[in-house]
Amino acid sequence: MEMAEYESEGIMAETLTFTDNQSFLELFMAKRVGILSLLDDESRLPKATDQTFVEKLNYHFGSNKHECYSINRNNKYSFTIHHYAGKLQHRTAAEKDARNRLTVGAQYRNSLQILMDRMCASHPVFMRCLKPNQQKQAHLFDDAFVRAQLRYCGMLETTRIRKEGYSVRLSFDEFVQKYGLLSKNHSSDLSSIKCRHILEETNLTNWQLGKTKVFLKYYHPEHLEKLMNKYRQAALLIQRRFRGHIARKQFKKLKTIFITSKNEVNQFCTHIENLNSQLVRTLTQLNDKLPGKTVPAINPEDGLRPRPPARESSLNSSSHVSNTGTPGKYSLPTTKVSSSTTTNSTNTLTSNQLMVDYDSLLSYLTLKYGSPGERESCLRWFRDTQYPYVCQKGTFPSWFHGNITRHRAEELLAKQSIGCFLVRLSESRFGFSLSFRAEDRCRHYMINQLKNLKYNVIGEAKVHKSLDELIEYYRTHELSNWNGRLTEPCKADWSQYDHESLTPIQNSVKNQAYHHIKNISTRPHTTSTLPISYYANPPFPYSSKLYTTRPMMMNNSLNNTTKLPIAIVPPFTK
Repeated sequence: MEMAEYESEGIMAETLTFTDNQSFLELFMAKRVGILSLLDDESRLPKATDQTFVEKLNYHFGSNKHECYSINRNNKYSFTIHHYAGKLQHRTAAEKDARNRLTVGAQYRNSLQILMDRMCASHPVFMRCLKPNQQKQAHLFDDAFVRAQLRYCGMLETTRIRKEGYSVRLSFDEFVQKYGLLSKNHSSDLSSIKCRHILEETNLTNWQLGKTKVFLKYYHPEHLEKLMNKYRQAALLIQRRFRGHIARKQFKKLKTIFITSKNEVNQFCTHIENLNSQLVRTLTQLNDKLPGKTVPAINPEDGLRPRPPARESSLNSSSHVSNTGTPGKYSLPTTKVSSSTTTNSTNTLTSNQLMVDYDSLLSYLTLKYGSPGERESCLRWFRDTQYPYVCQKGTFPSWFHGNITRHRAEELLAKQSIGCFLVRLSESRFGFSLSFRAEDRCRHYMINQLKNLKYNVIGEAKVHKSLDELIEYYRTHELSNWNGRLTEPCKADWSQYDHESLTPIQNSVKNQAYHHIKNISTRPHTTSTLPISYYANPPFPYSSKLYTTRPMMMNNSLNNTTKLPIAIVPPFTK
């Protein structure tokens, strides 16, 4: 088949030497004088035996009459066949039935003939399986045994023939598509000429061009792949540089957008800060006009900013805010409720009632103490309103840890048992945080103080008169989203905490000045004080309400009859 393809493609190739098995096949398959034919004839005779069958084979093929057959003179029931891979001795069974021999021989010859016909009519691809050893053991490779299998199945012979010939054969189009980059000469469009240019420019030898294919030796593809790898590496480098250029260009664009957005946000924050400061000054000036009232001088170095007093809301004629100036107590806007609401238990409130209640309280606290996210604002709130309730006889409860962070609370509870708890000041709001150890992690629940001075865990309907009562309640009742109860407190080590920051400052000049500012008497002034929830879900577009107020505040057109829509905007620290 190799030489036939060479001749059809018109290439010059040396004659390949190989072992011809035709005589071996004729020894078995010859119709009149073949081993299988003689076996069938001998089986039809009534007095035929294995010895007479071997004698007939020796008569027809022995004494050098056939190159693939030899007589075994040591055993009259055996003979030797010379395969191309070696000699094989065959022994007949002395007690086999003649009819069985006839049936097996005929079936074998017919099945072999059918197999040969199918193989000649098709292009088979063989999958040969080799045994690494005869013991069927793992990790054992018998070189001699494997080599014998390769020789018997003709693999070594086939490999030798492919090595001596042209084992790699590609069509012109396939060769150009695979190795076209290796040629710089593109003067012709013919595939055969392009293949010749590629082969000549790569300095290959011992190749031939047929009529439709390129014939290469087994070592040529490796050389061509090494040359192609240079182009592949260059392509990767170009792609990497180009992608880097695109990424840097995109980064510069995003950076420009970021800087522009940052400047716009800073300008907006500065504008809001200016509006906030102007509003505070305006409200302070209104208090200055009260007869017989003066505002004490404030030293700018103290860093204290006077907060505007609470005013009556024009949204509800019955709601008002008054600052009593008494630590631990404050009164807030009250909302009219129906008689059915007042008859409900004072220990439970709905989610909407809790939200409105806390929003109105937060508006007041933000105006009085500053942003709830600032540490000093939370400490001032605690000293003014919570210290008398939490501190008993000059000491804090064992479960109260003051102004520690969430991360520090998790460190303290990490090695505690399930249900161990502590209470700390919240980092993001005017309130407390209940931290406790659960099965999988530390959980944190926020505690709010409502305007009726009762305490409530966010998400729970139950309200409590004090933190002690809240703690004792959840020692016997389960919290939402957790099937457990509080057990033992995580005791605080106040030798490591700042006790003075939580204690009200007595006989301080700064405290006295600030105390006078907080207790400035107020007179009714029509305002539009809205809770934070009102701005979260306004009944009209939010921007229209805000922007209609800005020109009025910038033009200083505020007077005693002007309605001020006050949006609670925490001052920005520079």
